[in-house]
Amino acid sequence: PLPFSVRPLGISFVCAAAENAPFAFIGLIAAAFFTDLPPLVYVISSLFAITARIPVKLFLDNSKSSPTDGEKSLNLFSEALPLRAACSAVSAFVLSLYPIITGGFRYYDLFGAIFSIGGSALAVPLFFGVFESNLPPKTRWSKIYKSASELAVAGAACLSLTLFPLNGFEPALALAFILTLDFCLSHGLVEACACAIICGAVCGFENIPVLIISAFTAFCIFDVSPSLAAAVACISGSVCGIMISGSTYMTSPFLSLLSGCAFFATIKKLSLFQSPQSRAANTQAPDPTSSLRLECTKSLINNAQVLLNKLSAEFSDFRHARQFVEVLQREAAFDTEENSPLQKTLQRRFFELGLGKPRIYVFGKRNTKIIIQGERIGDKAEKLEFIRRQAEEISGLKLVKASAAGDGRALVLVREPAISYHHAIIQSERESPCGDTALCFYDKQRNFLYGLICDGMGSGKEANGISSKAASLLESLLLSGYEPQEALFTLSKLLSEQSPKNEISTTVDLMRIDTYTGEGRFFKCGAAPGYVKRGNEVIRLSSRTVPVGILSFTDCEEISFSAKENDLIIMASDGVAECESDGAPIIEYLKTHRTSSPKEIGEDIAALARKQGKKDDISVIPIKIFPQNY
Repeated sequence: PLPFSVRPLGISFVCAAAENAPFAFIGLIAAAFFTDLPPLVYVISSLFAITARIPVKLFLDNSKSSPTDGEKSLNLFSEALPLRAACSAVSAFVLSLYPIITGGFRYYDLFGAIFSIGGSALAVPLFFGVFESNLPPKTRWSKIYKSASELAVAGAACLSLTLFPLNGFEPALALAFILTLDFCLSHGLVEACACAIICGAVCGFENIPVLIISAFTAFCIFDVSPSLAAAVACISGSVCGIMISGSTYMTSPFLSLLSGCAFFATIKKLSLFQSPQSRAANTQAPDPTSSLRLECTKSLINNAQVLLNKLSAEFSDFRHARQFVEVLQREAAFDTEENSPLQKTLQRRFFELGLGKPRIYVFGKRNTKIIIQGERIGDKAEKLEFIRRQAEEISGLKLVKASAAGDGRALVLVREPAISYHHAIIQSERESPCGDTALCFYDKQRNFLYGLICDGMGSGKEANGISSKAASLLESLLLSGYEPQEALFTLSKLLSEQSPKNEISTTVDLMRIDTYTGEGRFFKCGAAPGYVKRGNEVIRLSSRTVPVGILSFTDCEEISFSAKENDLIIMASDGVAECESDGAPIIEYLKTHRTSSPKEIGEDIAALARKQGKKDDISVIPIKIFPQNY
């Protein structure tokens, strides 16, 4: 009841509800038998509240809550908040008419009617946020509003039970204890203390420190066992009550706390009273491994489909299906295998840091992905950054926050590449079309950077057809999970089997850099030299091999190097290599150049090669290495 014995809060709750309004109305009918008014009067007033909302929604509501495609065709209980408050006020006025009519006109009843109308209208916004369907997509303010609404409902519920004291038992205090533990489990310590203050004030101000101590105790032990946390919270709260009120606290208040503890522990054991996050994790949320495996599988299937299309279009007799399937099987498990040792280490470390026992999933030995779920993860940027640094220190990997769940109960960390790059592709053709094919592409699945130059046998259209085919197939093979040596061997077999009588060959200059570690490799099959510049030093990387397709096996030389910050890597075709016969203009240029733009560097090298008057096509791929945060 509000002042002057008015009871409009139940009606306010019904008017604040969305599609749950009919169910709230059923509860209100049951509550009508516990008021000092005739139940029929309360039922009629409540029925007026819910029936009045229907014409208001149909004829007066102009809000943007109209159903969209895929929703229900008619949602009767989704009107704007002011209209709901108006319906509640009118219904409360109808309820207040009964004492005026039956008891005659008295100022007491008039004040009751005024309080009923105003209090009912003001209570609707307080209860409004407790219903999920009323709130917009989760934002910081919607979360605050929802918490405030839940606290208001908790206070109203405890206030209602104060009207029904039993001999030696306080049901309001038992409910306050249960709600405090529930807020502690589902929302955290701050909201639990707020609930303790509100509900404790309703039950008696001496119960406020009792409930706050219970909240603190439960918060420290919840991750070990909710039942144990409830028991210890009951004991610590009782001790606090004895210190405040003396031995009299061991009668009615202690029995109420003990009953609340037993009720909470029982229904927690039965999984009927879980936090929203726990329910979502146990019943609705899929295993995080499923989404990770699905993402990985989709990427593999797409790359494999592209490769199969190219193979079937270019080669009628493709007899390497077994090797291809083996590669797919290897890739399918590449980033979905659980890293159990790291997972156990992280769990032990976070427990020692006071984060409880979060659920931790670690996938991949190379492309490591860490998923951390728990009630104590929180949504504060400082805390998430602290967790990231700890995981980084334990794993020894550079990690970056990929995402955090909107409710602040989950954090996803992924391994961050150590380097980034800028590149350019410069080509100068002597005949049209160009016989060279130059590519630079990035494997997002494995975090490898590839550079590729193919120079086909012959000139013009013939050379262009061979080089473009070879480059396209190599790109697809590499993105599908083939190792460079395997991809070059497969390409060599396919070229030799396509036309056994006529020699079809192409040079291949393939470079791969691991962006996690900076480890790089050149795979050269008859290709021109490459260059790595670090500071004022220029390293020339060359090989003595034959192009792909000439021999039945792959003649490939592998050259390892390490890509570091500010390195410049130059890949070039034979048109650039030919000018070295007249000296070393390329090396001299790289030693003295001052520009850091890959495009300008490539254009300068192409211009130097053109001055020599050679007749081969010119292709240059300059790649500048930068730190990841550049």
